[in-house]
Amino acid sequence: MIADSLSVEAPGPDQTVYESIQRAIFSQRLAPGTKLTEEKLSALFGVSRERIRKVFQRLAHDKCIELKPNRGAYVAMPGIREAREVFASRRLIEVHLVDLVAQNAGPQDFSRLEVNLESERQEHLQDQFKEAVSTSGDFHLLLAEVAGNRVLADILKDLVARSSLILSMYGQRQFSLCGLEEHEEIVKKLRDGQPSRARKLMQDHLQKIEDQLRFDEKTPRPVDLAEIFSAV
Repeated sequence: MIADSLSVEAPGPDQTVYESIQRAIFSQRLAPGTKLTEEKLSALFGVSRERIRKVFQRLAHDKCIELKPNRGAYVAMPGIREAREVFASRRLIEVHLVDLVAQNAGPQDFSRLEVNLESERQEHLQDQFKEAVSTSGDFHLLLAEVAGNRVLADILKDLVARSSLILSMYGQRQFSLCGLEEHEEIVKKLRDGQPSRARKLMQDHLQKIEDQLRFDEKTPRPVDLAEIFSAV
């Protein structure tokens, strides 16, 4: 996800593990329902199992994973009702955030948005599916940051995280340029001073994502945790 602009120190071991697992979930490398084992993650990250348990508690609080008594930790598996509610909430919040961006954004803010859009475009061109998914989510969080309402930005961060799980579970495997083009059009309308048009584009964009979900049962795919976190 986008970095906290107030953070200046290198993250500690707990934060590194937390961000690594969270990023793997958001980028759909860890699918909903995947079992996360303390022992294996402890060895992979070179930290104690106690640290891993603390990270699990944070991820559970953020609704990224579920802690099941006597069974362990699993990447969360959102239900259909939750999926519908998440996107309904996002439409309400993000349409308002577009108005705030129109009021508050300056040239530097638009430059940051353009950098994000270019990153996503390059990831598409290089067939980096998982990276493009993550960068696409970052676009919405960056808009919230530019809007200047920290409370709504924090709420949206939770909703975007849950959206990533929903898309991983119910979304189509292909990831087209359509979403990127819609992001670009939203930014263009904001630059051109057309907030009402940008609001409508955002609402349609989120509705289109929801409409493309396929609510059928998904079986978690087997994963190799060592392969996923080998670069950490």
